[in-house]
Amino acid sequence: MLILKRVILLLLIAGTHKAEAFFETLWATITGGEQCNKHWINFDFNAFQHDLNENLFGQPLVLESVGYAVKSHYAKNDRNQKPLVLSFHGMQGSGKNYVSDFIVKHTFRRNLETGRKSQFVHFFNGRLQFPLERHIHTYKYELEKTIKDALYNCPYSIFIFDEVDKIPRGVLDTLKPYLDYRFEVQGVEAKKAIFIFLSNTGSRAIMEKYLEYWNEGIDRNNLSLNDFDDVIRSGAFNEDGGLQFSDNIESNLIDHYIPFLPLEKSHVRLCILKELTYHYGFHPDNKEEIVNEVFKTVTFGPKPEKIFSTSGCKRISQQVATLVTKSKWRSKSEL
Repeated sequence: MLILKRVILLLLIAGTHKAEAFFETLWATITGGEQCNKHWINFDFNAFQHDLNENLFGQPLVLESVGYAVKSHYAKNDRNQKPLVLSFHGMQGSGKNYVSDFIVKHTFRRNLETGRKSQFVHFFNGRLQFPLERHIHTYKYELEKTIKDALYNCPYSIFIFDEVDKIPRGVLDTLKPYLDYRFEVQGVEAKKAIFIFLSNTGSRAIMEKYLEYWNEGIDRNNLSLNDFDDVIRSGAFNEDGGLQFSDNIESNLIDHYIPFLPLEKSHVRLCILKELTYHYGFHPDNKEEIVNEVFKTVTFGPKPEKIFSTSGCKRISQQVATLVTKSKWRSKSEL
């Protein structure tokens, strides 16, 4: 106890900021939980960008937009007029979940330091949590209550909706009051929060649009969000799913539509090499053999070009793991 008193005294002498940080950590240790404040919730833009550069391939539009949008949101948090609303669109395996995970990882200290899920991050899966259209009114009531309770506990909450294309039409309209330009909604403040939608809707339109640019010889690094904004909005609004005919789109409450471009062979190769590094710590001598074997499991389309992986990098991790295990087993058998 005497040592603790001396540490507190030194921190108070050193400055109020260090003392405040110490007491926040001490209180969290005593109570066993994180706190809803900037000591525990603080977006690290540089670390986020680094993780994207190291782990996300073929998505220059994501690199040039998402981190800056989140950084800007937190920089002017007290002056925000509405929550940040991001909508990620693209084929499976293109990195949508990766990016949402990195946002959480580099925003919530608990996730980064312990790997445990922050209590202020709320994840919804369209297929699992909203499976039946006949229960739409129940879903809307329960979702609204969850959002309200979460914001009451922490205005800085992040809400992630995965497989939005599997959510019955109209369920997400219950979010409109919370996404809109309002100071408070039923006594809770939503403007400091972040809502993220992940969806396959618009993925075909994105692929077709990018294929046009590809045939014209335009590199994906030279494209902008504006090149895809209209096709994504149209796809999300008209295709089956949680955003179909949505009030949130009609009222312009989604701040950024982020296209995840289809991955080409060069990007899939980078995914394979990344997985090899994960398993070995380096690239093994039979690297090219493993790469070629994995490529045999990847389907490319559309016809006649066949330049985009139809599953992105989604199955790469399992395929590489299997081949690495087989390779190591053979090496041991030869000894």
